[in-house]
Amino acid sequence: MTKKTALTILVLAILAAGTTAVFARMRKEVVALSVPERTPRSLTQDGNTQVTFTVKIDQRVWKPMLQMQGANGKWQKIAKFHDNGKNGDQTKGDKNYTITKTIQGQKATFRVAAKKGLRKLLVSEPFVMEYSPVPPGFKKYEDPDISLIYPEDMTAKELESNPGSTLRTIEFADSLQDKIFMIDVFQLDKDQTIIEYADEGDWTFSEPWREHFEITTMNGMTVLKSKLPSWQFVRSRKHYEIINGLPGWEEGVHNLDDATFEQILNSITLP
Repeated sequence: MTKKTALTILVLAILAAGTTAVFARMRKEVVALSVPERTPRSLTQDGNTQVTFTVKIDQRVWKPMLQMQGANGKWQKIAKFHDNGKNGDQTKGDKNYTITKTIQGQKATFRVAAKKGLRKLLVSEPFVMEYSPVPPGFKKYEDPDISLIYPEDMTAKELESNPGSTLRTIEFADSLQDKIFMIDVFQLDKDQTIIEYADEGDWTFSEPWREHFEITTMNGMTVLKSKLPSWQFVRSRKHYEIINGLPGWEEGVHNLDDATFEQILNSITLP
C-alpha cells in the first residue's frame, strides 16, 4: 500500500466518522418503544445484579440497545438487544428482543433505544431500577405485571382462569383464610387512562361512576378508590384492581389493617 493510498483511506475514514457523528446529533428522539420487562424487577443490596431485559419491537429498527443515564444526565449504551434465540432470548425472530446484563450499584435509570433511518432515534420512557429493602415481617412478590411486598404469614397464589381469558387474579391469604387481599390484572384492547376506562365502563350500578369512586393518586398514578375497599388504575394497556378483603363479604371481615395495606400499596412497582 502506497503512502498516498493509506492517506486517502485515513481521510475517508475520518470523513465517515464525522458524518456519522453529525447524523447522530441530528437524530430526533421519538418515544415509540415500550418499557422492557425485567427479571428481577429490583436490584440487590450488594449492587451486583444480573437482570434480563425483554422488549417487544414490531417496527423495523437498527441496533436496538439498552442505555443507562450517567451522572451528567447523558445516555450511554451499555448493551445490545438480540432476537437470535440465544443467551436468554426465547425464540429467534419473534420480535421479542432480549439482554442479560449485570447491573452495578443500587439504583440506575435506563431506557430502550433503537435507530430508525438516519434521522430518528426511537426510545422508551425512562425507567428506574433500585434496591428496595423488604421491611421486617414482609416478603416480596414479583411477576411480569406487578411487584410488591406482603406479610410473611401469607401465601401468594394465582387463581385458575378460563381458557383464553385475559384476566389474571393473584390471591394473597393467610393459612386460615382470615386475611385476604387480591389483585386482578386485565389486558385492555387499547391505550387509555383510568378516567377514560371508567367513562367507557359497563358498570353494574346505575349512578354515574364518580359517585362510587374517589379519584386520588398512588405512587404518582391516578387511582380510583372505592368503598369496597379497592384501588383501580391503568398502566401499559392493563387494568389493575387491588382489593383489600374478599369481594362480597362485609367490609373489615377479611381485610388487612389499614397501616399494613398502606405499606403494600406504597411498595407497588409496575413494568
